[in-house]
Amino acid sequence: MFINHFTASRAPRKTNHHLLTIKQKIGESLRAYIARFHNEAVQVERLDQSMAMHALMDGLKDSSFYRSLNKREPTSLNDLLRRAEGYIRAEERAAIKEAQETSNSERKRKIEKDIDNESTKDRKQSRYNYLHI
Repeated sequence: MFINHFTASRAPRKTNHHLLTIKQKIGESLRAYIARFHNEAVQVERLDQSMAMHALMDGLKDSSFYRSLNKREPTSLNDLLRRAEGYIRAEERAAIKEAQETSNSERKRKIEKDIDNESTKDRKQSRYNYLHI
């Protein structure tokens, strides 16, 4: 009686099939997706490595990593994760570069605006001739 009472309140263990429901979200980085997938996979009782590998691949959005996996299928889950590391580094470097370029273009726009404001001030001041008596 005691065990039956508390067994119902326990969260059910996840199965290998649950991993097939995990999909990479729009805008989600590869690192974030793999971390989320891993958090779910560790909750699966008797994880089937092959099924986990295929579920992870199936959940990927279309990307250069996804296409590379389709060209040359990984031999194991570890192989897939090893290959993902290179794409994760490339994705993160691209994000850093984009942030720097955005920052540089914003800085350039601000400088151009400041120059515009300065030239406008000069024009406003030069419109009037002071009367010297």
